[in-house]
Amino acid sequence: MVGITDYGIEQMAKQAYYAYGSVTDHKNYQGLPMPEWENLTDKIREAWKAAARYCWNEGYNWELMHQSGK
Repeated sequence: MVGITDYGIEQMAKQAYYAYGSVTDHKNYQGLPMPEWENLTDKIREAWKAAARYCWNEGYNWELMHQSGK
């Protein structure tokens, strides 16, 4: 399996966070302004990183399935 560094996952998570903001006018689910990535709580940053890691793994698995003809 092709790996990704913790730094890579954090960058993916940060990009996803800002992509979310670009669609919501940088407002959170409550309609409040989204804080900068660095000002998020550790728990929220970890949640974004978990989502990024899941997407990375699913993308890798999808690619494997399609390369092997499954």
